[in-house]
Amino acid sequence: MRLFLVSDRTVRPSEPIVRLLGEAAAAGVDRVLVREKDLPDRARYELACAAIEACRPHGCRVYLSGRPDMVLASGADGVHLPALGLSVSQARALLGPKLEIGVSTHSLEEARFAQQAGADYVFLGPVFPTPGKGPTLGVEALAVAVRDLTIPVYAIGGIDKDTASEVAEIPLAGVALIRGILSEPDVPAAVGVLRERLSLVRFGVAEVEEDDPEEDEDDEDSDEENPGDQGWGVG
Repeated sequence: MRLFLVSDRTVRPSEPIVRLLGEAAAAGVDRVLVREKDLPDRARYELACAAIEACRPHGCRVYLSGRPDMVLASGADGVHLPALGLSVSQARALLGPKLEIGVSTHSLEEARFAQQAGADYVFLGPVFPTPGKGPTLGVEALAVAVRDLTIPVYAIGGIDKDTASEVAEIPLAGVALIRGILSEPDVPAAVGVLRERLSLVRFGVAEVEEDDPEEDEDDEDSDEENPGDQGWGVG
């Protein structure tokens, strides 16, 4: 199951976002979405280029939010579109058949529409409560949607080390998240914990709790930075 990290430099404004993205990629994040839609075009383009430089050597693909023209200019791997905005067909006309197009969706109906329009994958959520994101989809509805759709589905919304195991048994392409990685003090460690919790359930292994010496005896007889700032933290 893949980890798809969505950038948000406001989560830790005192630290260079590119360094955090690079650390996550080196630790095993498979895909990064550079969002930062509030940045001016020039700064956003330079951030995209810096993220590609930091993440791609680790085998991590880099996508940009809403700007197929910037995808082409930067050499990114694809574009991620909002549910309402530039259509998949418009993006495809600009990008051609090889680069990927993803779409944010919030219901099975929206996800079906994106699939029919030719999207390569969808984000679907929010699965769990997320500030400012409206009603939640829930795990059961997510599982129904994944069974219905034929394109890769990434669960998004409120996914972190505490909730990841709740979606691990669903045949998702992966999970997409922001704070579940970026808000953790140790980014590589956060990636490792998420990988572990997704795989333990997926392969039928119960999560290991801390040892209790008394139980062991009983069981012995029976485991904000400036938008114009170009110091993205490369090098």
